[in-house]
Amino acid sequence: MGEYLLVLAVGAICLVLYMVRLNWVLSHTPQEVVDRAGEPLTRDHVRDVFERVRREGIDWEGKLPRRKDRRYIVVGGSEEDFSHGAASKVAFIQIDITNEAEILKAYEAPWPDAVASLPLTVFHTAGVIRPFERYEMFHERTSRVNVTGTAHSLLAAKKVGAGIFIYTFSLNAALKQVKWLFAPWGRTQQPRGFIQDLDDRDFFEPLRPPHTFLTNYAQSKAESERLVCDADERDARPGMPVLRTGAIRPGNAVYGHRNESINWVHVENASLAHLLHGDALLGENAAKVAGRPFTVTDRGKPVRFGDIHLLLDTVSTTGPRMSYPPPVLMLVLSYLVEWYGLLVNAVPFLDRFLSEPGELIRWVQSGGYATRLNYFVE
Repeated sequence: MGEYLLVLAVGAICLVLYMVRLNWVLSHTPQEVVDRAGEPLTRDHVRDVFERVRREGIDWEGKLPRRKDRRYIVVGGSEEDFSHGAASKVAFIQIDITNEAEILKAYEAPWPDAVASLPLTVFHTAGVIRPFERYEMFHERTSRVNVTGTAHSLLAAKKVGAGIFIYTFSLNAALKQVKWLFAPWGRTQQPRGFIQDLDDRDFFEPLRPPHTFLTNYAQSKAESERLVCDADERDARPGMPVLRTGAIRPGNAVYGHRNESINWVHVENASLAHLLHGDALLGENAAKVAGRPFTVTDRGKPVRFGDIHLLLDTVSTTGPRMSYPPPVLMLVLSYLVEWYGLLVNAVPFLDRFLSEPGELIRWVQSGGYATRLNYFVE
């Protein structure tokens, strides 16, 4: 009996020491990242830039492409987005894009006579953002909108004679699974996938197997991105209506969720990228930019979470407070929340008594946890 207790005690000590080591690794930025990222922001620099922008603003008009005589349909957003300001002048039609008949009816809605004959550009930004579910049993929750809904939108665009169709995603498709545990005696003392370089090279390779995607969200959006890009009609016969397609990937693991307060690419740059891509698809080099995605980032050196926290602390009038719980504790919690959600759905009678994790806690799952690591966007 004493031997068993001794073994258990030694095992418990080893486990605690390993968790302490893992917590230290997750709490620190790897030296490779520090070397590549350069110096962090300083409080003086933040103040200088903030005051200059507040005083002079940012000139976006000089960066816009020449205005086109075209009609535009934006698939996505909510009625609240179009309830005030200049956007309130835009017609809004609420539909379910998983319903093929509904979305076709919306595409066929009449336009004012003065513009009804102009060529049509479509920006498809709609998507269900659930970047925390990894298992096949939850796949339909995202694929119904992200894949089926996109297919319906694309088909409707073709039927009404659209000439440009641009899809919005993020860099989630490029993310790889993270292996959190590493051998204490191993050569690399950090999780595999802890540092990743993200770009659009994955698009030019065969679609990865489902289990290699970080989440169902990433898989569904990657599938729909290829669906759109494969629909490019670069080989259409002369004289026939041609649909040119493409995709924009804002340099964020998740982009566009209403509760996301930290983004790694400014929304104006992401919006500008759509207009520039549409402009390029109408140019003489359209064949070089059609049927593929483009990654969009801000200029400048990589930004750290610490830079964002410093910026908020420097310019905020409310004085935000930052909490830094032990990362290994959050990692363990993420798996517990994930397993709880699996259990509720896997055991039929449990859903009568238990509900899935709510709006905030469901984001604390391993899939969502892994979107906030050391990523270099190229």
